[in-house]
Amino acid sequence: MLHHLLERIGNLGVQSLEELLQLVRDRAPHRPTTTQRRRRHLANDVPSEPGVYLFRGGDGQVLYVGTSGDLHRRVRSYFTAGEKRRRVRDMLARAEKVDTVVCAHALEASVRELALIAAHRPPYNRRSRNPGRAYWVVPTAEAFPRLSVVATPRAGALGPFGSQRAATDVLDAALDALPLRRCTIRIPARNPSATPCALHELGRCAAPCAGLQPAEDYAPAVHAWGDLVAGRDDGPLRVLATEVDDRSAGGRYEAAARARDRLATLAAGVDRGGTLAALAGIDELVGARPDGRGGWELAVLRHGRLAAAGNAPRGVRPMPVVEALRTGAQTVLPGDGPLRGAPSEEVRILHRWLTTGGTRLVYCDPPWAEPARGGGAWREWADRAREASHRTGDRSPDEPAGV
Repeated sequence: MLHHLLERIGNLGVQSLEELLQLVRDRAPHRPTTTQRRRRHLANDVPSEPGVYLFRGGDGQVLYVGTSGDLHRRVRSYFTAGEKRRRVRDMLARAEKVDTVVCAHALEASVRELALIAAHRPPYNRRSRNPGRAYWVVPTAEAFPRLSVVATPRAGALGPFGSQRAATDVLDAALDALPLRRCTIRIPARNPSATPCALHELGRCAAPCAGLQPAEDYAPAVHAWGDLVAGRDDGPLRVLATEVDDRSAGGRYEAAARARDRLATLAAGVDRGGTLAALAGIDELVGARPDGRGGWELAVLRHGRLAAAGNAPRGVRPMPVVEALRTGAQTVLPGDGPLRGAPSEEVRILHRWLTTGGTRLVYCDPPWAEPARGGGAWREWADRAREASHRTGDRSPDEPAGV
């Protein structure tokens, strides 16, 4: 009787107690589709190791890329009644093969997944629409520079930002704090002769386009932007903070709340950019995270990239493993831009791994440090400001909104 029952649930794609319990919880009246049953053999040779899996079509095209701590269990779950996503079932109808890349741990799997998605652009991964896309706020290269949103970072760039809108919000906040021009016309270094716009009449622009502000008087605002991005001076943030206080003291609470939100946006952008740039500037860093079984997950980072990954299981001395990983780690030559050429998403993943889960620094050269006057000094304030914005919504007139 037991064998007969096992045979019946096996036809539903259930091969473990966990899958059986999931089937009971879902109480799914339907069985796996015919396609799922026919493709079930694709999971047979998948190892039970952490790593990346790739579904391929008959022509070898990569259809979907994913990661898991147990590749066999994850791939097998695609062929059970619990998998109801139409997009995935459409993918399974085209799948003919599953390739795997076994990794040392979840961090390596996440980094490899990013690289594989960027290389293959699998049609069933939502991330494939804009793999690695990031935006930056940079000053233009001209006599009277203005701030612009670009997709390629260069010296003096602030970012990365996940969307063009997020970068534009930071740009607008910066223009509220710095006397940089808002127009997009190109102003010649000598004898500019344009007609001043309404911003000049409102006192918000010194009209360099009309020759009313020489380049040497305009330059300090450009230098202030560079100092803000580099963490040398947070003066623009203090300008906005003073504006918040003044409006709040004058009873203009809604205006103070808007200024507070602009300040929080700019401070968070400066903080994020400086944090990731600091990590990407390190020549070599070794991190160790407890694996939950008495051992260690190890990673070697160089200029914002994962150069090597390994494990020191319980009972194995970790330092010899660390030295072996450092010796065999990939050579990383730093590139241009704040992140030294590293993909922004990879730097984010590495930073998250280093700052969560009890990860310890084993080796770091040069020392990991962030600017004293960078966005990090405003991090706690910006978090509180965002919480206040979400909590209060439309602030009542009698509720102050100062810093």
